[in-house]
Amino acid sequence: MKHRAFEEKTTEFVRNHRLFEPEDNVLVACSGGPDSVALLLVLNNLSDLLKISISVVHINHNLRFESENDAEFTKNLAVKLGLPFFLSKIDIKKSGNLEENARDSRHMAIQSILVESKMDVIALGHTASDRAETVLHNLARGSGMAGVGTMQPKSGNIVRPLLFATRNEVIDYLKHNDQIFVTDATNANIDFSRNRIRHHIISELEQIFPQTQANIARFAQISSEESDFLDEIAKQRITEFFDGNKISISKFKLLPKVMMRRSIRLICLDDYSPSLSTIDDAIKFILESEPGKQLCVSKLTFSKVSKDYIEIKPLRDKHRSI
Repeated sequence: MKHRAFEEKTTEFVRNHRLFEPEDNVLVACSGGPDSVALLLVLNNLSDLLKISISVVHINHNLRFESENDAEFTKNLAVKLGLPFFLSKIDIKKSGNLEENARDSRHMAIQSILVESKMDVIALGHTASDRAETVLHNLARGSGMAGVGTMQPKSGNIVRPLLFATRNEVIDYLKHNDQIFVTDATNANIDFSRNRIRHHIISELEQIFPQTQANIARFAQISSEESDFLDEIAKQRITEFFDGNKISISKFKLLPKVMMRRSIRLICLDDYSPSLSTIDDAIKFILESEPGKQLCVSKLTFSKVSKDYIEIKPLRDKHRSI
């Protein structure tokens, strides 16, 4: 993809998904890697056309020897482009899932800077390649349709203007602009599940189907749109059997299975987005368990108080029995 075509497709994507409003102050999260550098470059080049103002934020995780160099690189790039620059250094909790801990801490730091600097929106450099990896990762974990529809073009005050582009298209754009970037060695570490999917599974699929990443990303977008439509229907059907803390089993039984699944997910959504297997466990409990039994679904307890009613309360203990 030539650089002008890349910028035209970015403009089209931004406008189609209404990612920015005129005069928006956009905080671009830039790690120094190719995706976020391309995002910064293309939005800066399009800022007059899109009528937006750009600032740059870099989060130093202090996880690698090169972290300081990455921060310095990003700062110098912002200075070169004449853009305001923000830097935040954070400490990552080492216990648990390091990848998820880093992502959560990074997002909190960026949101904090957004508020302090009075910006309007955060732009992230996720691409179609990232979306394809996320879809396969979530499907393998058993997340169901909710996992397929993750990583949206716009989620609250977060936008992803490059979600149409593959990683190869990003690299081509940088080459045409003679723009260098930094390389994170941890991206090659296959101990991280997403990296293993990227380097082994997607690379194999592309040997068979060259458009694998774009096709999976397109599937994710279509699935998300259809899922949102079904959720709206499910919200209407929930009122038929759920009064806020009780489920009428006799009315719940009348729903199609797809509405059962979506209704349970929506009921639990404020506390937790349950996996497909968890939702199916909850449905089985509602339809088949005996009075007096309980089922814990994340932060909620489903209690069968009679043959026709399930009572839902915040979780008080970790006991689970079916």
